[in-house]
Amino acid sequence: MRVGIDALNLLADERGMGRYVRRIIRDLAARSDWQISLFVRDPANAAAYRAIVGETVTVAAVSAAREDGAFDAVWYPWNAWRFRCAARSLLTVNDDFAFRFPARGPVARFREQLPIRRGVRSATRIATISRWSRREIANRFRLKKTEIAILPLAPDPWFTPGDEPSPFAEPFVLFVGGAERRKNLTRLMRAFARPFTDGDVRLVIVGDVDADGSFPLSVIPRADDAQLRTLYRTARAVAVPSLAEGFGLVVAEAQACGAAVIAADAGAVREAGGDAALLVDPLHVGAWSAALTDVVYDDDCYAQLRTAARKRWTHVDRDAATAEIATLLEQLADTAGWAKQRAT
Repeated sequence: MRVGIDALNLLADERGMGRYVRRIIRDLAARSDWQISLFVRDPANAAAYRAIVGETVTVAAVSAAREDGAFDAVWYPWNAWRFRCAARSLLTVNDDFAFRFPARGPVARFREQLPIRRGVRSATRIATISRWSRREIANRFRLKKTEIAILPLAPDPWFTPGDEPSPFAEPFVLFVGGAERRKNLTRLMRAFARPFTDGDVRLVIVGDVDADGSFPLSVIPRADDAQLRTLYRTARAVAVPSLAEGFGLVVAEAQACGAAVIAADAGAVREAGGDAALLVDPLHVGAWSAALTDVVYDDDCYAQLRTAARKRWTHVDRDAATAEIATLLEQLADTAGWAKQRAT
């Protein structure tokens, strides 16, 4: 199998969806009968790409994707179609947030939305990461749900329970995410400020955000995988207040580390967290204050959530997304198989 992969975001996207893409590429590149080529802007930087996904990959300019017969299939993992290819192609669209939560300026909005529209129109096959996202994408682009494959996401095997000392003296609530409106950080901070007036609980934010409060607060702009796992394992609660998530990878990663998770009942979060997360209306500040109070101060509530979290991902196949991507690409490469699949 000769597979080309859009790697334009590979160096920049180190968190969240970027982590799962990197792992899938590494796993595909490890297959002895697969030849993986990464399409990048600057092939001279090949060593940086190979350091991430393995020495066996070929690094090529995006123009290589347009060579007739050079590839059996091409995968676009980053929501967008930023260059043309000659082979049949698979586009992963994680969510419709570029349209649901559009950029404020018309130029920025156009630049963000156009590659997604182009990809939905041009790709041979589309995949997404949850049943919720499949429904929203189908409605947004007037597609049939049966035309969209679902990748069974799971937290990376790196995220497991473990006992280690907390990096903070006081109990802390952890938020992992950016400053965009969808992540709902402002509302979480308002909810946090209500019950913890004595300064005995800290809010820890992992993300490039500007934040201050009248309570103990730590902002960690960047955390490597080891730091993030430590924070998941030692947090009193992990809060995910997002107005929408295409899957909810922070929920899954935190639960895989045995964390007590409080999450917004929105988007695909219920799919990610199952019954192991305490779900709260993302718009109800009072409900968030109550949930935070329960988990931080009620040992039974905290213990129940941690027990449920440890069970949530114990028997889940964390390689299933890789297997599904491989199957979809093989179907595209097989002319007869693709024709049969379309007919059914």
